[in-house]
Amino acid sequence: MKKTHAPIFLVILALSVSCSNTRGDVATIVTSSPDVKSFSHKFTFHKSNLVDGDPSTSWQVRTPRNGVGEWIEFKLKRSMNIKGLSFANGFQLVDPEYGDLYFLNSRLRKVRVCLNGGRCDEYFIQDQKTSAYLPIDAKNVETIRITFLDVYSGSRWANDLAIGEIEIVEAQSVVTIVLLILVIAGSIVGGLMFLGRMKSGGSEQ
Repeated sequence: MKKTHAPIFLVILALSVSCSNTRGDVATIVTSSPDVKSFSHKFTFHKSNLVDGDPSTSWQVRTPRNGVGEWIEFKLKRSMNIKGLSFANGFQLVDPEYGDLYFLNSRLRKVRVCLNGGRCDEYFIQDQKTSAYLPIDAKNVETIRITFLDVYSGSRWANDLAIGEIEIVEAQSVVTIVLLILVIAGSIVGGLMFLGRMKSGGSEQ
C-alpha cells in the first residue's frame, strides 16, 4: 500500500499560518538603558532575548528603582494590525546553582503600551509564569513602546527587572482565516482517507 504524507504536510502548513514570528517582524529594539551584564558566565541578558522564542532566556535592566520608569521600543519591519501582546514575565528558568530565578529577580506588574508615539493604554500583569495576554486591537502599527510603571520585587536581585519574552500577536485577515480553515479541513479529510486506506489494506491481509 502506498503511503501518503499529505496530512502531515497540511498540519505543518496550518501551524505555520497560525503562528506568529515576532523576531521576523521586529526591525530594531531600542531600550532606555543598556543591556545588563550577568554576574555569571552562564547567562546573557541581551535585548534580542525578548524575541528569541525562548522564555527561559531574559532581557534585564538594573536600576535603583527596580526598572520602574524604564522602557523598550519595538520598531517593526512593516505596518501591522495588532491584536495583542503576549508576555512571558520574569526570568523563567530554574538554575541548579541559584534555584528558581523567576522569584529572585523583579517582574513586571504594570505597563503602559504606546503605539506609533500616540495612543497609550495601561495594563496590569499578574505575577505568574504562564504567559500574560494584553489585548490591543490596533491597525497600522509601526512602533510599540512599553514603559514599566510598577514591578513585583525580586527576593534576591530586586534591582534587576527581567522579561523572558514578548510576542506580537497579529490580527489575521479574512483571507488568512479562510485559508487556515481550508488547510485544517483538508488535513482532517486527508487523515480520514489515510486511515481508511490503512484499514482496507489491513483487512486484505
